[in-house]
Parts: sequence; structure tokens; C-alpha cells
Amino acid sequence: MSLANTPNSEMERVIGVMRPYIDQCRLLDIVYSEKFGYVLLSFPPKDKLGDAEVIPLDKPETLLDRLYTELAYDFMEQEGHCGDYTEATPLEKRALRYWIKKYTDQLPEYNGILDNILSE
Repeated sequence: MSLANTPNSEMERVIGVMRPYIDQCRLLDIVYSEKFGYVLLSFPPKDKLGDAEVIPLDKPETLLDRLYTELAYDFMEQEGHCGDYTEATPLEKRALRYWIKKYTDQLPEYNGILDNILSE
């Protein structure tokens, strides 16, 4: 069986597209284990107490839901009227879509994930 036919090949493609964002995030990372497959590690900021969160990545949609949510928060912190994407105005949502276009253009089959996030 070729790599292109394995379930991990799509996850690897999505991780490859999202790699620039993953690499710049100080509080999350993706690791691969032969025992567990891909997992997302999310660490709390220094000013918050708590343990790291470990999210099994059973499919690319799980990863993109988390990363697009993180991107939405990042956008609102940088460009929005507040830090919470759920409070975004229609204009801010449109600007957010443009802001993450470099990822969504490469992964158009997953655009429904961003639509769901922004409809919350």
C-alpha cells in the first residue's frame, strides 16, 4: 500500500499546509507516536494553572477545528474589537476569512469547518 492510500497521508498533507502556523505557536505542537498516531499538545500559558491538554488527532477535521479556532482567537487579539471570536462583527468575520486565506485556499475541502466556527 502506498503512502497516498494510508489514512495518515491526508493528516500529513494538512499538517504540512498548517506547519507555518503550528511552528509559530508557542503553546501547542503536534507529535507522532507509533502507539497513538498524531496528537496535539496544548500547554496553558504561564499565567494560568493547569496541565497540558492532549488531543488525539483521529482525522484532519479534528486538527483543523482546533487550529482554525486558535487562528480566530489570534486574529481577534490582533485585529478585532475584543479577543473573543464569538463576538466578532460580520465585518471582522469577513476580514478573518481573508486573513487565513493562505491556509483555506490550500484546504478548500475543509472550509465547512471555518464556517461552523464562525457561525457559533
